[in-house]
Amino acid sequence: SRNAGRATEQDATAAGQRFAAALEKELRLHGVRGTIRRGAPEPGAVLVQGEMTGYDPGNALLRGVVGFGVGGAHFEATVRLVDADSGALVGTIPLDKQSVPIAGVAGVLHDVELLIQAAAERAALEVAIAQGVLRRGQVPAGKGHRQVGCGRGGPGCGPDD
Repeated sequence: SRNAGRATEQDATAAGQRFAAALEKELRLHGVRGTIRRGAPEPGAVLVQGEMTGYDPGNALLRGVVGFGVGGAHFEATVRLVDADSGALVGTIPLDKQSVPIAGVAGVLHDVELLIQAAAERAALEVAIAQGVLRRGQVPAGKGHRQVGCGRGGPGCGPDD
């Protein structure tokens, strides 16, 4: 695990638990089919397993003042989809998120919690695409509409769209 000596094992364990909770929420928001729950699997289930392979909360002060990647946060995990009945690997989703190398308020706000959330969203999206629930580039209904080009109006730009 890449933690640059800044994160304790307890910090990393807590981050892994926050990632699991965020992933559970994102799977629901992305409309993934089936029952989503933690604990013992039901027959025919797909298990979502994995491990955190890199965790560094970084340093917000250094990110804000210096920028250029100094004090950057990092979250890395590998998510595996496993058939509960056979134990066969269905798929693997590598996740590697790093804070952006900019200074100022944006650098300070780009912390490891944002990276954990982004990783959970990416994993949920990949599961939804694999199930055929979403197409690549499609925004899940639970995540709202993209507001691209709304200065000129169009579908998805009004409050009732």
